[in-house]
Amino acid sequence: MNQSSSSVNVVIVGALGRMGSQAVGAVLAADGLELVGAVARRQAGEDVALATGGQAPLGVDIQTNLASVL
Repeated sequence: MNQSSSSVNVVIVGALGRMGSQAVGAVLAADGLELVGAVARRQAGEDVALATGGQAPLGVDIQTNLASVL
């Protein structure tokens, strides 16, 4: 995670669902947004970028509950 002072931190709940995986891709492609957390019921502990079809790990592991991300 390369956070700049002007970026907005984003946590995606449901990151592996149809809409959530699209949201992950959109956040990763957007300037000014930083994906700092991902919540899903499956694949806990896996890197969210790889779990959603990315080629390189992001360093953000999927968690199973929101409290552990916040």
